Formats: sequence, C-alpha cells, structure tokens
Amino acid sequence: MDEEHRIARTGTGRIAQARCTPRTRCLASGHAANFRMPGETMNHDTKAPIRIGVLYSTSGVTSTVERSQQQAVVLAAEEINRQGGLLGRPVELVLRNPQSNPRLYARMTEELILDHDVRLILGCYMSSTRKAVIPVVERHNALLFYATPYEGFEYSRNVFYAGAAPNQNSLPLAGFMLAHHGSRVWMVGSDYICPYESNRVMSDLMLERGGEKVAETYLSLDAPWESYVEVARRIRAAQPDFIFSTVVGQGIPLLHRAFASVGLDPYRMPIASHMTSESEVALMGAELAEGHLTCAAYFQSIDSDVNREAIRRYRERFGDAEVTNMCWEAAYFQMHMLGDAVRRVGSDEVEPLLRILPGLEHDAPQGRVRIDEHNHHTYLQQRIGRGNRLGQFDILASAPGFVKADPYVVSHSTPGWLAQQATTRTGPEAER
Repeated sequence: MDEEHRIARTGTGRIAQARCTPRTRCLASGHAANFRMPGETMNHDTKAPIRIGVLYSTSGVTSTVERSQQQAVVLAAEEINRQGGLLGRPVELVLRNPQSNPRLYARMTEELILDHDVRLILGCYMSSTRKAVIPVVERHNALLFYATPYEGFEYSRNVFYAGAAPNQNSLPLAGFMLAHHGSRVWMVGSDYICPYESNRVMSDLMLERGGEKVAETYLSLDAPWESYVEVARRIRAAQPDFIFSTVVGQGIPLLHRAFASVGLDPYRMPIASHMTSESEVALMGAELAEGHLTCAAYFQSIDSDVNREAIRRYRERFGDAEVTNMCWEAAYFQMHMLGDAVRRVGSDEVEPLLRILPGLEHDAPQGRVRIDEHNHHTYLQQRIGRGNRLGQFDILASAPGFVKADPYVVSHSTPGWLAQQATTRTGPEAER
C-alpha cells in the first residue's frame, strides 16, 4: 500500500489502510465526506481523534530531509498521545507522500481538507511546494505549519513559519563570511524560487558591505554529476573567497563531491549554506562536509539536556543511525506547539488557534522559541557551525538569545553576536 492511502494513528503502533477513491475514502472508514464553504466551522465529535495532515515527501529529490521531518512529527504526536492526547482525544496523523512535486502538494492538501476533514497541516519543504499549498489553505481557512528555512518576503494569515527567515540565516552568514573568509563570493543554487530569492538577498547584503559577486549559477533539481563538476571547475578557475550555496536535496552531496574532486580546500574556500544539514552530511560522508559552514538555529551537537533527550527518544523510535537536523527540529517543536495551543484554547478549530498561537513560547531542542504576534514567523536561536570529521557541526558563534524574524529584511545590520566566534579550530586548519 503506498503512503498516499494510509492513515496512521500515532501511539498505537498500527496503521489503518483502505483502498478507495478520493471521494469515497472517508465513507470507507465510517466518516461522511465533508464539504464546506471557506470559513465554515464543522462540529466535531468530542471523542473522535484529532486529525492532522502531514505533507512530507518520502520519495523524490528532497526526500532525505522531508522524511526526517515526517518522523519528527510522528515522534512528537506519539509523545502527545502517551500523555493522554489532546482534550482527551488521540492525535491521528494523515500521512501523504507528495513526491517532491508541487502539484501533488496542492492536490493532496485539497483532499486532506475535503475528504478527511483535516484543517491543520504540517508540511512542505521547497518554497515552490509551500506556494502551491497556500492558496488551498487560504481558500478553506485551514492552517499550514511550515518548518523549513526560506527566502522570506511572505505573510499569510493561514501559515505559521518555524524555519529561519533571511535575517536569521542569510544576514549573519554574510557578515560572518565577510569578516572571516573574504569579500568575493560565487553563488550556486537549485533552479527554483527559494535559491533565486535567497541569492538576491545575499547579493544585496554582500554589495552593501563592499563584497563582490563573482558569478551566480543555477542547476536543475535533477542535474547530473557532470553539471556539478563543470561548476566546480569554473569555481576553481575563478578562485572566489567562498561559495554561497542554495543547492537543495540530492544536489547537496553532488556539489560537495564535485568540490572535492577538483581539489578545492574547504578551509581556504568553504561552501557556506543555510540549507546543508546533518542529513545531507550523513549521505555524503563526513570527509566531504568537513570544513564547510552552515548557519542554522539548530545543530545536533547542541549541548543541552532538552536536545540530548529529544535525540535519545528519536533514535529509540527510528533507529540509532538516525541524525537530527534544523528542519527535523522545527517540525518537531511545531507539532508540540500546536498541541500546546489546542490544550490552551480547548479546541482544534482554526479561529481559536489563530488567536492563541501568536505569542506562544516553547522550550525546543535549540532553546527557547516564540511565535511572533504580527507575522507568524518564529523567534529562533541562531548559530554558525562548521562541519567536522565526525559528521557533526562545531558551533563557532551563537546568538545570546532568540532572534526576532524579519522576513522582509528591514534591517541590514550585522548581528553583534558574530563577534563571539569560537577560537577553537578543528581539522586541518588546526594543524597549520
């Protein structure tokens, strides 16, 4: 049975499956299909499960990270159910695999809302998928919880953003690279919305600070190995000070492998990214990630009791080989924040949740986070990390507290916490 047709009630260890057409699927499971006008509220059985849609791809070009996000939501929902569920009702996740295809995200969102009476959805990774889903949730007055760093310049009443906005990743990354690695940058990204917009923001930030953009290159999401090697050769010839990468999915290991294959040294010319995480490092191997830099709110290497306990439970549930990452952590705490909001307001209906979610705070594995009351983005704990030989990130600089999201990058000031860069070095640089 493929994942498009399965409903998982977490905490029970069982998966209910049914073969039926989209319009009869609810009838087959004993629930009448629900159709309503936008804004109309449905009456819910106070003993029935609280159904939450999960739209993360377990196949396709971005499946590595999205699978971890799905697992994070499953883990959090199981933890909620072990504590008695929400309002005395179990959480039931309706899982879908959109296969990294924006059209499938939009279609499956519509089906979740109309066929399964789902009004709360966690999911999407690429901005193209989020933008495909937003008109659907707005039309039906549902809520989307988005857990991926993105390019900013967006607000929707029906979306809550847990991934970093540009001032939380591109701005500190630009300041850090200029201060510690030089002013000449080569930009390379995957060919879709987020990389173009992220590179536009990074270009502005670099030029304002006297930097120089050597080149800007884009590769299709399914670009072959040879294309990455050609880009790496061009980078070697141009000798920029660093590479700013907005490559995603399967392209990240290819870029790093191509970088190494042409003899480039990450300690002299690093790849700087806000997309590369522990999940891609596990795919490519620590030796290809060592020395490269990432700006993120979360790294698995964060030394805190909350983080260590979350990692322990994750590996106990999904296996000792699993690694966490920034998107995993955002999906995990979003599920818990949604659960907390339902408890506080005493309802899983959209309008009461829209009143309680803004301003809500939570102790996440990264540290304290907060949902902004005005723009639905999240105050996050920002860090700069360098890949090490163990496949993890050494944290070089950290914000002293959570950083307010500024999705429109109104302020271009370099964060003061960048001065806290660690003096400890690892890898070949320490031996020079």
